[in-house]
Amino acid sequence: MTKVMTYFTFLLAIGMAFFIFFLMAKNIYRFYLAGDYWKETKGVILEVKAELEGYSSSNTHGHKTHDSYYIPKPKYEYWVGSESFTGETYQTGMVSTFETEDEVLSLFTIGQEVVVFYNPDNPKEAILSKDQEKGSIVTFGIMGIILLGIAFFIGRKLY
Repeated sequence: MTKVMTYFTFLLAIGMAFFIFFLMAKNIYRFYLAGDYWKETKGVILEVKAELEGYSSSNTHGHKTHDSYYIPKPKYEYWVGSESFTGETYQTGMVSTFETEDEVLSLFTIGQEVVVFYNPDNPKEAILSKDQEKGSIVTFGIMGIILLGIAFFIGRKLY
């Protein structure tokens, strides 16, 4: 590897690591530390759907495995002042998943009054759950540490 490519790879790894740490810090602040960031208002459930998602992979013996799960897709109306909005986001980040469709459908009933959390800077952005899955923070943290490790390893080769 030429010295220029090594420098480029080093700078790219450092840049990506800091970008990931920035995203992680922003999410930690937004969902955990800035408790008053999301304002509360009343809303009502209009529709409840469970969306099936999943993936296939091969295990160590070459056999295909299929993992599927359901995520909540509620539709709700909420009010900020005298203005009405419609939202469809249950949770941001790594969303809670459920094993069966019935689990998701039992979360809400049509016509149910709910607390909606909205962004005061952009009331069209709203969620029903502020609970951030801890997995997203751990994942971003591990990715950042791996990238910093790669950058450190490349940096040692440079000098």
